[in-house]
Amino acid sequence: MPIIILKEPEMSTFADDLVATPEGTYLRIWGKFPGSINPQCLQGKLKSVDLTAGVAVLESTTYSGTTYDVNINEISSIEGGHTGSGAAGSVQSPDKVSNPITGKVQDKTFKDYS
Repeated sequence: MPIIILKEPEMSTFADDLVATPEGTYLRIWGKFPGSINPQCLQGKLKSVDLTAGVAVLESTTYSGTTYDVNINEISSIEGGHTGSGAAGSVQSPDKVSNPITGKVQDKTFKDYS
């Protein structure tokens, strides 16, 4: 009679999950990241995953041009299925905005009178 060895299915890692997630997907990533005492939530659209560096990059949907480098080893959970922060509006509005004419970041009160 042959001996059958059953292999238990392997659990995916956060790195596997991030690699399988399409770029541009909105994510909430929880973990104890540098500079925080308590768990922290970083959120935005997935821009890239660099397994060699162990970093996932999220692009903020609130602050244009802002990205967050997330150390994959410090992730405690990942939430998908969201399309934004979940608030009716931003808790804080950006102090600076990108001027589409000059491409520079400036005060949000800037008015182009040209």
